[in-house]
This record gives sequence, C-alpha cells and structure tokens, in this order.
Amino acid sequence: MPATRRAALPNLAQALEARPTREQVLALRAGSVLGRVAKAVESLRNPEVEDDPVGGGDQVASPRTRREALVGASCCTSSVGAPEVVSSTEHSWLLAKGSRRFCNYFFLLALAPRGRATAGEESSAQEQDAYYADPQGGFKLRPPREWSQGTKSGAAVLFKDPSYKFNNLGVTVTPVKVGSLREFATVEQAAEKLVSFEKAKESTMQATVNGLAERTSQEGELFYDFDYSLETTRGNKRVLSTVCIRNNKLYIANGQYFCGDACADDSAEILAAIRASLETFSVG
Repeated sequence: MPATRRAALPNLAQALEARPTREQVLALRAGSVLGRVAKAVESLRNPEVEDDPVGGGDQVASPRTRREALVGASCCTSSVGAPEVVSSTEHSWLLAKGSRRFCNYFFLLALAPRGRATAGEESSAQEQDAYYADPQGGFKLRPPREWSQGTKSGAAVLFKDPSYKFNNLGVTVTPVKVGSLREFATVEQAAEKLVSFEKAKESTMQATVNGLAERTSQEGELFYDFDYSLETTRGNKRVLSTVCIRNNKLYIANGQYFCGDACADDSAEILAAIRASLETFSVG
C-alpha cells in the first residue's frame, strides 16, 4: 500500500471519530434554521426600518428589501440545492438545509400578528363601535346591547327591546327659545311640568315621580334626570328621561319599560340597561 494512502487512513479515522452525532447534527441544523427565521421575523415585524449595513444607521425598508426578507425565510424550506457548509471546532462538514415543514412552521409564525389586544383594549373598541352618533352631530349615546334601531314619528332615533318592542329608548330634538335649562326652570319645576303633562293624557291614570337630579357633563353641559312611574290604560311603565338644552335646542333622551306589577323593582335588568344607556347620552 502506498505511503500516502497509509498516511490518509489515520486522518480518515480521526475525522470519522470527530463526526458529530445525530443529535448534534439536528441541533446545529435547528440553530441554522432558527437564525434565518429570527432575522426574517425581525424584518417582518419591523418593516419600516432596517439596519444600514454601511452607515450603521436606519433606512426605510423598500418593497424589494421586504421581499428579500420573505425569500430569506423561505429559502431554508428548500430541500434541493447546494449544501451549506457549517464549521465545527475540529473540522468542516456539509450540512443539508433544514426541514421544509420545520421552516414553514416558523415562517408562518413570522407572518402572525405581533400580539393580541388586551381585554381592556378590545372592550374599549367594542364600546366605541356600539355608540350611536347623530348624523347631524347633535348627540351621541350607547343604546342597550342587542336593541334594534327603529323609527318613530318625531324621534331623531329610536331603539327597541327585541324581547318586547314597547320597551324602547328614543331621542327627540326640538328648537326652543331659551338657551339653557336654567332659563327654562329648576329641576323641581321641570319635574312638576313633566308630571302635569303626563297626567293630561287620556290614557294616564296615575303619575308618580321616583327621583330627579341635575348634573353637569365633562363638557360643561347641564342635564336634568327624571325617573317616574305611570299607571295607564295600556299598562304600567317606568320612564327614565335625560334633558338638556344647547344652542336653543331641547334634547330629550327618554326610555320606557313596561314593568307590569314590578315597577318598584329598581334592579330590573331592562331598567338597568336603560339607565346605563342614558348615562352615556351627550350633546354637541
């Protein structure tokens, strides 16, 4: 046997002994793949800015550079092509490119959203979407959940309880000569006028004021709140009203609940829903 061939045998034996195990190969392969994917993830999640390889600063990413990021992530999924050389501590050896399924999994992770919104953010977005805004810009409120929007003569908007259509919440807007509630009446005087108006109806047998209040909104608008019960020929009902005058316009948000024999129950679910909605009523 030639001397050069005999000399090569020990080197080959050493190389075979130094060849990494299957577990080491998989670990190195995963490291190579994850390195590619991590770089692609960072580029995809921060598409506006990328590292400047020359100046060390930031530059705006172009469509071309973003395509390159995608290609960089997906190229590791190819099982065909030239092998990639990976260096170890004792020798260099050929490493086939990563598993298609493994890389595709991480590539999909790169395209996933950066994170879900918190429960508070989702709740806030849903509440904003649930608000009704007057097309004329006069008022805004959040109707009871799942109540449908309807129409009624003289009403700017009307919302109906799907379980009983006569339970409703509506808003009327009427021009007036006075510029504020103070000019019109005190909250007590306004309550007396309201009850007198209800008693004047043929269908009303009894009207009782349960509560009244005045409040000022964050925008500085004065509101009067009324809560009263009516016994009528059409049934007993509880009525909640919020009143405001702005720019010589009288805004009345009025909710009624046909309560039967339970009109004294302040904890009724529908009554609570109407009250919560009126608390969101604002003008301007």
